[in-house]
Amino acid sequence: MTRQQKIIVYASVSALSIGYLSYKAIRRNQIYNELIGVIEKTGGGFNKSKNESALKGTLHPAIESQNFDRGIIILQPNEVKNRAEALFSAIDGAGTDEEKIASVITMFNDKYALSQVASFYRAKYNETLYDALKGDLSDSDYEYYVTENMAKLPEVRFV
Repeated sequence: MTRQQKIIVYASVSALSIGYLSYKAIRRNQIYNELIGVIEKTGGGFNKSKNESALKGTLHPAIESQNFDRGIIILQPNEVKNRAEALFSAIDGAGTDEEKIASVITMFNDKYALSQVASFYRAKYNETLYDALKGDLSDSDYEYYVTENMAKLPEVRFV
């Protein structure tokens, strides 16, 4: 093989390598964007407005109106009451029981259930759960105990 032929072969291999690496980078971005789309469609991931509306107790009526013909998994009234009262006892009084807040929040399986409890909390205690948690927890504790746990929750579950 002559020197000129070797240069042509090496240049071709280099061009193919660059093309392949570019394809992989583009495809990786496409897969990432598709994955983010799936997470957002299913309600998972960090969606600040949905998290806040769940904590304010306004998310579940919106979900019900959009899915009136589907079987939504809901909490029983006594479970809603127990969780709201557990959160109130963790927040009320001197000091905040962060561990109790975390244990109650990790019991939720979706944002719909959290919204049910927040709605009950607002009706019983005249304060949104969002305001109560924001007022009692430091920003870093709120981020750790609430936002990170809620990011893992789907918006709603169906039977």
